Amino acid sequence: MTLPHMDWDDLDPDDLVETVLMPDQLGTALQDQSETKFATQSADRFPGYVDGTLAGGPLASGPLGMVNKMYGRFVSRVAQADPATIEKPKDLQPLVPGFFNLPLQDLFAPLLNALMGIGGGVLGGALSTIANFFAGRWAQVDDLHDGQMQLNDRVDLLSPLQDYGSSYAGTQNSLWNKGKIPFDKQIGPMKKCHLASGGIVFEEQGMWDVRARVTITSTPPLVGAFIDWEIRVVKDSDGSIFSVSRDTLESSSAQSREINTSVVVPTAGYRAEVWVTNIGPGRQIAGGPERTRLTVQHISRSTSFQIEG
Repeated sequence: MTLPHMDWDDLDPDDLVETVLMPDQLGTALQDQSETKFATQSADRFPGYVDGTLAGGPLASGPLGMVNKMYGRFVSRVAQADPATIEKPKDLQPLVPGFFNLPLQDLFAPLLNALMGIGGGVLGGALSTIANFFAGRWAQVDDLHDGQMQLNDRVDLLSPLQDYGSSYAGTQNSLWNKGKIPFDKQIGPMKKCHLASGGIVFEEQGMWDVRARVTITSTPPLVGAFIDWEIRVVKDSDGSIFSVSRDTLESSSAQSREINTSVVVPTAGYRAEVWVTNIGPGRQIAGGPERTRLTVQHISRSTSFQIEG
């Protein structure tokens, strides 16, 4: 809004409300396309209580501050770019390397909501295009339905000599941090094992193969790329640990990881579980049947043989 009839010559700039500019200030303000300007503008849209969260404030040095700073750099480069070079969403990606590999659901979506604000936010339609770009990546898998779910009761499809069971955790919108991942959804028939307490319980003694797969979201470089996760075999009665097999990742990119292990249990009543013991800021485990899997397979009922390497 402009005020062409305002008597600017007799007006003290200190009497103006915040963000209202004098005519001689307009040139500097409108030509300021710095990343600091845009990061500050977006930071003003966040509620004050975020400063006390683990993510930190939008202008602090924590995960949210890093995302907001990258956003400011991104918008600054878009503002200064030749419009003829930006025709599609993919043309935006080279402007800020790494910005489009952030943890999408846990960091970027809340940031976009704050930036859009009432009336379109800082960039309005441009940010809406970017939001749709991100949503598209997850939408590719949201409509998937694993056909094995229709076979959950078809035990006849399994070998009479083979005990087996498989499960997954949550939905496409589920995200977990540190702690046990709840593998509580059956996928395909199960024999001589069952789901309980977020894991799979063995109903027979002997050797069992245990396989787990998780999908880990990305994180900005230098924020905390590490993650430690493990398969635990515990006593179903009291949860005490019987055996553990671990995997460690030290990369900031999104990845799918697997652990394949075997365990010999002396009796029935042991449970296979999946745990995340350490995870960097902003990283999460994504759920759904195509991203998570815990599978057990009975190899032998004997507990007296010796394995030779």
